[in-house]
Amino acid sequence: MGSYWGHIDEGIFFTLMAFWWMFNAYRDYILGESLGQEVMPRISYPIIIGKKSIPFEIVFFKILFPLVAFLGEFTEGGVRYMDSNGHFVKLVYQQHMTMYGTFLIHGVVDLMTHLKKPLYPGMNYITAMAAFIWFSVSMYNHASMHGREPADHVMHVIIIFVTVTLCITTILEVCWQKGVWTLLVRTYCLLTVGTWFFHMANMLYAGDSFPGGKRSDLDLTAPRNVTYIKAMFGLHLFVNLLVMLLTYVVMYMAVRIVYGVRIEVQALKDSYDQLHYNPLATDSESYPRKLLRKRQTMADTCVDDCSSINYDVNSPLTTI
Repeated sequence: MGSYWGHIDEGIFFTLMAFWWMFNAYRDYILGESLGQEVMPRISYPIIIGKKSIPFEIVFFKILFPLVAFLGEFTEGGVRYMDSNGHFVKLVYQQHMTMYGTFLIHGVVDLMTHLKKPLYPGMNYITAMAAFIWFSVSMYNHASMHGREPADHVMHVIIIFVTVTLCITTILEVCWQKGVWTLLVRTYCLLTVGTWFFHMANMLYAGDSFPGGKRSDLDLTAPRNVTYIKAMFGLHLFVNLLVMLLTYVVMYMAVRIVYGVRIEVQALKDSYDQLHYNPLATDSESYPRKLLRKRQTMADTCVDDCSSINYDVNSPLTTI
């Protein structure tokens, strides 16, 4: 990872996975709201071809990529971790190996969950949380190593609050198991991590060679550059939020055209009422019963009028 293309690879990995989560989250939310159903978030999404569920995300993003990265860190500079004087060497490589190793363990556990092996419920979520917790700790330790310039330190530390937020939303998702918001926050955090790795690569290294281990000409000790890096991270947060909003608009129009569905205003009102439900209100019919009746009516209507949707309204909304 300690090179230009090492950081670019990380950026590609996190960004592609974030967009994959984003695509599935928006699709499931739009179809679910059109049927009056609540979204069931997932830690990974397979590709459905006919009746086959292909774990593309797990195999490619969560197993193959970290495995290749782990082996690259393991063999870089020779397979040795102690010099002739008994001093440990390749400390940064060892730290990177543990990061890739935890993500690799998550990928294997997620694949076993996909294959319905007898694991503890939620093990794929727990291993994902552990991987990002160690990722956060490693970023802090990496930035605190002796000899780091102030700008280099800030680049690695400023991302930690995003990865910690990602861990918290993963825990909440295990507890709630319903709704789209934990998935969207998790996706937003992962997208920010990915785009920030692109930025770090261009700030730290010169990209005129492969793998690009030569340092850039940027003065990493100048206070103005440290302030600039902080401002740029805020720009990443702003742009990524804008990208997610625009992507939702595009996804809504695409799903509406392909599947012939739309989110009715009443469905959005039900979501608002649920957030602001007052159990002390004097109403002859309780809100949950009223919401159930409204959603059942919407589902019945859609089954009659939206014949283009090949979907069982009584099943959890996870795939098309």
